[in-house]
Amino acid sequence: MTIDMSTTRTDLALESVQAACSGAETGTISGVRSRERTREGYAVTDIRVEDEDGAQALGKPVGRYVTVDLGPYFRREADYFDRGVRCLAGELAALLPEGPVLAAGLGNRAMTCDAVGPASIDNLLVTRHMIRAMPRQFADFRPVAAVCPGVLARTGLEALELVRGAVERVRPAAVIAVDALAARDSARLCATVQLSDTGLVPGSGVGNRRSALDRGTLGVPVIAVGIPTVVDAEPRAGLGGTPPGGAVPDPPGHRPADPGAGPAAGLRHHPGPAAVPDGGGCHRSAGVGEGSSGPRSVMLFRLMPRVDMLCSRAEVVGGRRPATPSRISDRLKPTMNR
Repeated sequence: MTIDMSTTRTDLALESVQAACSGAETGTISGVRSRERTREGYAVTDIRVEDEDGAQALGKPVGRYVTVDLGPYFRREADYFDRGVRCLAGELAALLPEGPVLAAGLGNRAMTCDAVGPASIDNLLVTRHMIRAMPRQFADFRPVAAVCPGVLARTGLEALELVRGAVERVRPAAVIAVDALAARDSARLCATVQLSDTGLVPGSGVGNRRSALDRGTLGVPVIAVGIPTVVDAEPRAGLGGTPPGGAVPDPPGHRPADPGAGPAAGLRHHPGPAAVPDGGGCHRSAGVGEGSSGPRSVMLFRLMPRVDMLCSRAEVVGGRRPATPSRISDRLKPTMNR
């Protein structure tokens, strides 16, 4: 069975396997092996696409896909942060070869749902220059360099072009590409991490495919790390969806110019890609990369409770949450006489 990607908009191999198995008579997919295990208390699903039959069935390249469920993190279980760090570090180390690494933070820093890559680089310890300057003191460190290529609309350059130039200069043993992903299930937003050894295609999850970053284009292994921040807004996703024909409800306070015109009362037709506020605190994007009748996607517009819980606290190993400062009660008094 081959998945129809026009109706299944996802970057997660786990969701692709679930969709393919639900429509298969035997409940299995030829050329695909899946194994579930636990590491440091976190559920890990290891999917291996072994041949072209499996790759065609899932719409994913041949390779390994590791999905980590961050459930214990959000449940604030004992030692959840340290265990989560060890879990992800162990899974990433298993995919990396020995030698220098170039980390590439893909995405648009100015857009919250697409800033996962640049934000990761901001919190990365780069060591390539320190090892060159003080080799004895940093002898136990792996050489790490980092680059944020930005997006084509801001730089005029494909991410592949900039990363390839850095690879030619740094000559790493592998590239770690960090990017935001698209999911099919809203429960996976910011609650899943996928690691794979197949590289990635920026924008493919929302129909805006750019040049691929993989071994074929860069000449070195590319380890992709991603977190879903965008979800399909079809009715099956439980987010309301949109009526056929690209018609979406008007925002509160909107008054149509002609009440008798339009596809239907209280609906506004979007002939092309457009983002409109959603009542659930999201942006609905009408037909990203497709016609107005195509699938919709949804992006985070304001923090959901799960995301707010994650972002409102400074989580550092061994660190403490700062105390809330006391409120200023005295009113400001003028200090200048006119």
